[in-house]
Amino acid sequence: MEVQKYPHQAGTAEELGKTAAQTTDRLAAAAHDRVERAAEVARPAVERVATAAHEAVTKVADVATHAAENLAGKADYLKDAQSQFAEDCRLYLRDHPVKALGIAAAAGFVLSRLLRL
Repeated sequence: MEVQKYPHQAGTAEELGKTAAQTTDRLAAAAHDRVERAAEVARPAVERVATAAHEAVTKVADVATHAAENLAGKADYLKDAQSQFAEDCRLYLRDHPVKALGIAAAAGFVLSRLLRL
């Protein structure tokens, strides 16, 4: 059976099918080649971005670790300061009970006036 789509193309359906298959294969191979070349070109850029991302994460982790260590040191300092302040208050109360009672009464009076407003 002769299939004639255009006057300049003549051939059997089988020949046209083979030609179409060959053309498709050539186009697919060319597309694969282009994809491979694009991957080769993109690979160094992707590796650079991945390396930069790893370095950024490492830097952030280092800063966070340093900050956590610093906060732990500050927490210890504040805990020691609180203990020292409580001890100083106990000693003052023991050494000057009348003064401490007067200071507490005066502070209570001032606070009651402030809170009434």
